[in-house]
Amino acid sequence: MTTFTDHDAARLLPLAGGFNFRDLGGYRTLDGRCVRWRRLYRSGKLSALTADDVAQLAGKRIRLVCDLRTPQERAQEPSVTGFGAVHRGWDQDAGHSRLRDAVAAEGATPRDVQAALAATYREMPWQFARS
Repeated sequence: MTTFTDHDAARLLPLAGGFNFRDLGGYRTLDGRCVRWRRLYRSGKLSALTADDVAQLAGKRIRLVCDLRTPQERAQEPSVTGFGAVHRGWDQDAGHSRLRDAVAAEGATPRDVQAALAATYREMPWQFARS
């Protein structure tokens, strides 16, 4: 089980209406390099951002938001805009069906769901690079 460290806490951006918005900088790549800080972020949905959150994100100079939610999720809770980024959503399955199937499977264990999530994340960059 992975534990949450002070270093992980330093990654989190304190957004009032954002969920799990964090800097992906500092992670080691397979070839030994390191992801640059303040270049790549990850978050949950951006539909509840406050005006202060938008101002904070504008200061980050984020250019592109890649929304991997389903078209229905994006329609129900549209992302807040206004911080200068282009928002792009994909109308293809980003692995959601694999995760739903893993959760709904008879006798599914947390390990089964974790494996499905890990497989989805490993495939996503290649899947979206083609679109």
